Amino acid sequence: MADPAVRPAAYLIPIAFVITPAGLGLLGIGGPQRVAVAAVVSALSVAVLAVAAGGWLPGVGPAGVPERILGALAGLTLLWLEPVPVTVGAVLAAAVVAGVLVRRGSANRTGEPSATPPVNHGEENSETDQRAAGRGSGGARPRRERRRRLRGQTGRRDEGRRRQRDHLQGH
Repeated sequence: MADPAVRPAAYLIPIAFVITPAGLGLLGIGGPQRVAVAAVVSALSVAVLAVAAGGWLPGVGPAGVPERILGALAGLTLLWLEPVPVTVGAVLAAAVVAGVLVRRGSANRTGEPSATPPVNHGEENSETDQRAAGRGSGGARPRRERRRRLRGQTGRRDEGRRRQRDHLQGH
């Protein structure tokens, strides 16, 4: 089953062989070069229209509104299987990919690493050492709380519980 974003784009392909004489290559009419060019350009058109409809560039990430609008224009332009519109459509398609790549790159530049490396200040054994000693990993929650404690980050809930406990104990 095809991706739902590809379905509407695929229905536009029959228009390509009605609009221009080069579109007859989609029907297998013409030389091998005409058939190959028509197939490749139509596949590119469907792919770019799928990005426009689905808002996602496979293997790269989400496409924003400007990229989606450019993608729709590129896909529709590529359906006109003549050299100038195909060139314009290919340039627009490249702009869509570049825009998504720039968007992806700017999303990762927050000034912090994307994944926080595990912190071990020598205060306790690493998880591997604990497993080897037969103590197990302890699950996700104790690990998360230990990381917060080591980084000095406690949540409001923890703070409130600590105050309540201290109040009840008379501290």
